Amino acid sequence: MRRVGACASVVLARAMVRDLYAGERAAQMMSTLMTVMAIAPLLGPIVGGQILNLASWRAIFWTLVGVGIATLLALLTLPETLARERRNNEPLVRAMANYLLLIRQNRLMGYAGAGGFFYGGMFAYIAGTPFAYISLLSRPAAVLRAAVRSRDFGNHGHQPRQCETGRAVRHRAVAARRDG
Repeated sequence: MRRVGACASVVLARAMVRDLYAGERAAQMMSTLMTVMAIAPLLGPIVGGQILNLASWRAIFWTLVGVGIATLLALLTLPETLARERRNNEPLVRAMANYLLLIRQNRLMGYAGAGGFFYGGMFAYIAGTPFAYISLLSRPAAVLRAAVRSRDFGNHGHQPRQCETGRAVRHRAVAARRDG
């Protein structure tokens, strides 16, 4: 159910832009929409980290419950953006049959594939970066945590152990093994 809701927001936002705007203004609005969609996955971990700094990990989930309820309430207040004369009154079965016709369109499948591969690549990058950083580049997880925590940014001279580079942490670890 969560996936349906997540997908619906992307589709609904694009459909609303199509319903309300045309030409160059539609392109501008779609560009703004795509910018927001690109930035959102980057802000999520930052906001989650800030919530975690203020409260327990459970607070992140309660915050998501609040955002979900607020989104649902906002959805219930949204007016229909498609003009009444442009609406389709066909039964749902007919719409499903039309989807089968759409799948046969090579051009559409090309656009859908490009969009799918873009989002797949973006989420693979987001999910795989910590693994690559820690495993492939041999960086300790503590260095990654220190680099991600926003409270550590700007404290380079005041908390050197939290903001050290991977090389400094590795040298300190080797020295500790050698001495002890």
